[in-house]
Amino acid sequence: MGLKDYRGGVVDLNDAAHILRVPKRRLYDVVNVLQGVGLMERLRRNTVSWMKDSPEDDELLGTLRCKRDALLKEEASLDDALQRLAEAVCSARSEATAYVHLHDLRAIQGLEDQTLIAVTSLPDEVSSVDVGGPTESGLFEMLVKSTGRSPLRGFLCPADFCSFTDVMDLACGDGPSARSPDVSSPSTVIKQEETVIKQEETVIKQEETVIKQEETVIKQEEIDFENEMLDCILETLVHPSKQHSSNSVDLFPAPSPLKEDGSIHGFLEQDMADFLKRMSFIFQHE
Repeated sequence: MGLKDYRGGVVDLNDAAHILRVPKRRLYDVVNVLQGVGLMERLRRNTVSWMKDSPEDDELLGTLRCKRDALLKEEASLDDALQRLAEAVCSARSEATAYVHLHDLRAIQGLEDQTLIAVTSLPDEVSSVDVGGPTESGLFEMLVKSTGRSPLRGFLCPADFCSFTDVMDLACGDGPSARSPDVSSPSTVIKQEETVIKQEETVIKQEETVIKQEETVIKQEEIDFENEMLDCILETLVHPSKQHSSNSVDLFPAPSPLKEDGSIHGFLEQDMADFLKRMSFIFQHE
């Protein structure tokens, strides 16, 4: 039960000390503090009353509670944002490809046709660049400082160039090559892929040409074989006695030694028919 609802906000300190089982002097200390902040008034020596709040105070209390809830939500949102930022920073430091490409810098408005100077140092070191006004010779002076002891490296990319060049190379006389391709540029990667595709198409065409040449050679060999067979057939027909020589094919029929009139001549009709069937079978399977 709240103090405001207990007997209309009137409390007897003797009863309170008995219920709470605490010394009465402790209650006097609490009452004195509440009287000091204007929340309680003393009616008699051992009787106190809780001061009633005005409607304005209740409205103010409700407004303050709403503001408190809004602030708690905002605090939770900020804590979540800080957590995500910390994770993003940790991921950026551990990522193997967490570096800036030249085409990313050229894509920034105002840097398309400007001379770019890049200075690298260790991740834990802080570098600063101071550029002074032009000297008497018309040249600008740039001073680079670092908090660490590791050596700094500078890279230069003029407005008409597409790659960085180490400053030490420039000091040794090796200048940047004009319009050297930026291998990290998306357009360069696309061109390289198109070149590879064209090379593969050329290789395929060459292989097709070789296959056609091989087919032509095979056809020529078949024609030569057929011509040789025809020569053998003609020679055997003209000179039947040579059909079983070492230079002839052992497929020809044996010539008939005698015709009906008793003369030695040619082949039997059935033997010639069998021979032509065998020759047709050979040509079909060749």
